Amino acid sequence: MSGHKRATITITQEEYHRLYEAEKRNYYEALAISNESYEHSLESTMAYVQRSVDKLTSRKVDYESVLSSFQKDLREVERSVNQSIVDQHLDLYNKVMDYSENIWQDTGLLIKDHIETVKEMMDEQNEQYDSQMQNVSNRLLAIESKEDRLIASLNEWMKDIQLLTNYIYSEYPPELVEEFQVAQVLRQARLAERNFEDGFYEAAITIFQQVFFQLSNLRTEIETQLNQRSLLIHSMTDQLSLLMQRCVDLQKIHPIDLSGEELDEWIDVDYWTGQALRQLFEEVKALRTELHRAGLLRPVNQLQQLSDEKLPEFTDRLGWIVNEARRNALNSQLRFNIAQLVLLAVMSQGFKPQQGAYDEDDYRQGYIAKAASADGSEIIIKVDPGENFENDLHLMANYRGLLNEAEVKHRSLEVFQSLQAFGLNVGQVEQVANAQHRPNSRKHPTTVQKQQSARN
Repeated sequence: MSGHKRATITITQEEYHRLYEAEKRNYYEALAISNESYEHSLESTMAYVQRSVDKLTSRKVDYESVLSSFQKDLREVERSVNQSIVDQHLDLYNKVMDYSENIWQDTGLLIKDHIETVKEMMDEQNEQYDSQMQNVSNRLLAIESKEDRLIASLNEWMKDIQLLTNYIYSEYPPELVEEFQVAQVLRQARLAERNFEDGFYEAAITIFQQVFFQLSNLRTEIETQLNQRSLLIHSMTDQLSLLMQRCVDLQKIHPIDLSGEELDEWIDVDYWTGQALRQLFEEVKALRTELHRAGLLRPVNQLQQLSDEKLPEFTDRLGWIVNEARRNALNSQLRFNIAQLVLLAVMSQGFKPQQGAYDEDDYRQGYIAKAASADGSEIIIKVDPGENFENDLHLMANYRGLLNEAEVKHRSLEVFQSLQAFGLNVGQVEQVANAQHRPNSRKHPTTVQKQQSARN
């Protein structure tokens, strides 16, 4: 007489609670930055900020040199604007240095405040230009000939536009200059030149003034975007580098027991998670490479969105992967232990262990054991993985003796109930009809001794 019984085996609620608390603790431990990595990141931050300040100061000095050739009234406005924008950016970098011990956590908030401050400054800049243009007009009226006045004004505007254009193209990354459409603004200047050549001096002056103001605003915007984007990019790449290092550090971790305590053995995280750690590492590396290669092409709001959404997602995945590896390794050991407990139970019924192994010698799959009695009866025990800490126990028996249906059922219940004595919960026992099972062809002797389920 044969039979195939199935039941779901779980651990107790008390053990679930201990493991849950251990997973919370392990989550933060997995994400903890080592002192060495922390110090390296802090040094990198300080070095980056110092380089950025040096570049900002250098651009300021270069622009001061350009301003010396501007019209007097424009020179005063531009010098004031240039000093304001430099002061704002220096203030931003100083705040980053103050918050650097938090490893960039507040960079996004600092930049959001900086955006508002710069916007207010640019509004003030435009008001200054409006007032200074009247001074320019009054100065030109001192020239007796109207035509001479117009030509002199046109020559000054063209010179200033050329100086400002040369500065923009020489000082800023081409991708930013292109994004802010400097070339499109200069096409308007060519229209003004044609008006000049055709004798429409006043129309040409109006266009040249508009072109200069647009170029001045673009320079301020490019300067601002260069500092903000570069800061966000470095913030993100630094955090991504720390995540990559954590992925490397966590390739092998200690498994845990049912109390949530770490064991002395080691397990391979990728083995127990289907290469999830390697996949995360490659995704983090790809984003870091993309930011290095073309990060300046992304507007500040896109970079902030990446920082606000992608980095926490990567971080959460890393914590989940570590816990998943520990869960899977522990569950594998549980499958082995359950099979051994069942073997102990059937030994009391006259059976002797014959063989046992994991499917395909893969610790992540089900565990199969076989026992036989002197009369030729045999029992096959298979413990398959389920969700979380659930496992499906299959008991397949082929009795050769004179057992009736009630006796077969009684023996099966004895086996399942024996697991409860060891603190395991046994779900509803089901009869499985017409089920066939072929145990793994690679045989290994089964013992009731503890077997290491962690694979190095």
